[in-house]
Amino acid sequence: LYRTIIMIVDVYRSEQAARFLNMTENDEDKGNDLVLFLDILSNVLSKDILEGGDDNVATGAQVALRSLEMLLSVMNESVLKLPDLAMKFFRLVLYLVEFSREALSVMSADLLVALCRCLQVMF
Repeated sequence: LYRTIIMIVDVYRSEQAARFLNMTENDEDKGNDLVLFLDILSNVLSKDILEGGDDNVATGAQVALRSLEMLLSVMNESVLKLPDLAMKFFRLVLYLVEFSREALSVMSADLLVALCRCLQVMF
């Protein structure tokens, strides 16, 4: 199941990510699309879909990383002014830290820096 979700994230990224690149706080329709995407990802990461096994842990972390790569490419100060979107994004980060800690240990330096910058913007 996780592998299928990774494929869906990759397709969504390749087909839809470009439309979010110049997004601002005035783009509520686009923001709502991302909120739905974030809801789906958060539900996947917050639940133990498959029972046990190191392979499931690894693929859950891959889902988190692939999703974060796409999301961090479009998150900026303006986008994070959309309250629902910001709340859902940071909920996803919370789930990443709580349920896929192993993803943090394999995260690229660039992705970690982008995540820290995003966190700085909000705090």
